[in-house]
Amino acid sequence: MVPRNANVVKISYNDLVTACSNEDSSSSVDDLIEQAFGKANSSSLGIIAITDIPSLPSLRTKLLPLTPKLAALPPQQLEEITAPESQYQVGWSHGREKLEGDKLDFSKGSYYANPLTDDLVESMLERRRYNAVSQLSDGENDNEESHVHGKQQMEEVLKWDESLNQIQNEEELRQLANANPAFFAPNVWPSKSLPELENALKEMGQLIHRIGVYLAKCCDSYVAARVSVVTFCTCV
Repeated sequence: MVPRNANVVKISYNDLVTACSNEDSSSSVDDLIEQAFGKANSSSLGIIAITDIPSLPSLRTKLLPLTPKLAALPPQQLEEITAPESQYQVGWSHGREKLEGDKLDFSKGSYYANPLTDDLVESMLERRRYNAVSQLSDGENDNEESHVHGKQQMEEVLKWDESLNQIQNEEELRQLANANPAFFAPNVWPSKSLPELENALKEMGQLIHRIGVYLAKCCDSYVAARVSVVTFCTCV
């Protein structure tokens, strides 16, 4: 039962970013994290809402009006962005998924895509190739600004990509992807029938991901300050 005095804990976007950019999470954000997830006797709902996100209204205005346009596409065009090989976890899905026993769900249409990469397998392979080459690199061009920035971004990603340690080679990765198509299938976009959807969805999805990472890093800092031995996954 939800306590009558329960409230959703709110953190402003600017406070979250500031706390995440500091070595130590700010005390005010720590307090709010504890209110949301902490003490067992609190009236917490286990929910944190991030407020006052500067770009959210414009991205919502850009993305949401496209949803009825997507659903109204001709059946043939919707079939072109349907991916049964992904178990309908990528692209368009309507009347394909079973939510109650053997009953197909015709009550809604869904569209699934990974906003961070169009092809997860290829992105993971690119990281592996970069990791292998960087270990052999002699540092050539390391002073070029674009090269340094790209290198820093990739190295940050490599910090948390555990697949580099757990998956031995490209063949093993592709076998894993083939065995789990719902997770690894590449995106399918209505590039001809509704081309503006791709950019709008990616922008919104990347924003949500970025905010989630900020919050996760603040939670990491909160726990690290209170637990003596803990292993964290560095998110970017």
